[in-house]
Amino acid sequence: MYKWFVNLISIVVFNLVFYHIAAAKELPWLHPAPEKDNIDAILSSLQANQMLVKFTGTGGVYLHTRDVGVMGDPFYTNPSMGQVILLRALKPNQAIIDKYLPPTDKIAAILVGHGHYDHLLDAPYILTQLPRQAKLVGSKTVNHLLKPLVNATRLLSTDDFRVSGLLPGRWIQIHPLVRVLAIESEHPPLIVGYYPANGQLKFGLAKQPRHALQWQSGKTLNYVIDFLSHPTLSGNEPSEVMFRVFYQSSASASEVGFPPNWLMEEKRGFDLAILSMGNFQRVKNYPTGILRKIKPKQVLLIHWERFWRPYEPGKGMPLPGLDIEKFLQLAHAAVPDTTNVVLPQVGASLIISSSQNIDK
Repeated sequence: MYKWFVNLISIVVFNLVFYHIAAAKELPWLHPAPEKDNIDAILSSLQANQMLVKFTGTGGVYLHTRDVGVMGDPFYTNPSMGQVILLRALKPNQAIIDKYLPPTDKIAAILVGHGHYDHLLDAPYILTQLPRQAKLVGSKTVNHLLKPLVNATRLLSTDDFRVSGLLPGRWIQIHPLVRVLAIESEHPPLIVGYYPANGQLKFGLAKQPRHALQWQSGKTLNYVIDFLSHPTLSGNEPSEVMFRVFYQSSASASEVGFPPNWLMEEKRGFDLAILSMGNFQRVKNYPTGILRKIKPKQVLLIHWERFWRPYEPGKGMPLPGLDIEKFLQLAHAAVPDTTNVVLPQVGASLIISSSQNIDK
């Protein structure tokens, strides 16, 4: 517990020192969020070869084609730093979630990168807003954390499927039009090689996690998400990939969390890489390594803003000490000039198109 408080107090001091510096900076790089989010109209107008990509805040993303969608690490509650530091009980802010949650009637799954509160706290409530067949996909620890909150039939553990060391991993078919590949990765250190709540649970909890320290990370995961052009029943069935997305909601050192060689040998490129920016300075060769490995056509940057400020689209402020300019320089240097690198404001959306030939 002492270790925890040392780290948490360090976070507070860090914020006080850098608050005015970060707040004073202009943010000319940001892809703006619309004043009025017309997402229903956007979804209804999508073509067969288009996908809506929305940054919902922190590590959260919303990916939606004309037929199906996936959410990753959705988080809207944004408890204050005081609530976190003083170990107050954390609960989803259902009013905020209901106000800003995009349409969920075609969402196939929620993908969870790890079990910290800023990645998982809101997921159980959001799952209740999804179709009954939709799953929450995450590590065994994530499953154990949510045992008191979510029916076991709606939880899907990646432990038997993920890429890890010499284990090649295998696809998880979460919908006839979507398959995902979970890849074991790592969480960046916060201070002096350490990050809080880094435990792994072996058994399901009897009571729901209460404060920030009880939301243990478990294994950190990256995901490859394939949106398919035609329905399949198994991730191993041949099917044309309409969109291939690499999703990384926590920075990691080079080679850690990379797609496996067998996948790269398919020669099917990545349409989009979604990369976390938080604490990137504390891991080696990031984002350079992963961008040079997968060579995505587009890059979306997330987890750059202060997730302890009240949630409000268009109002994100940079994490203290985060060198956004440096990250952008590294990203641009690692990809061709034709690659679009987007730093989105909270709530911002973009539409990407597939180069594959897709039946209308």
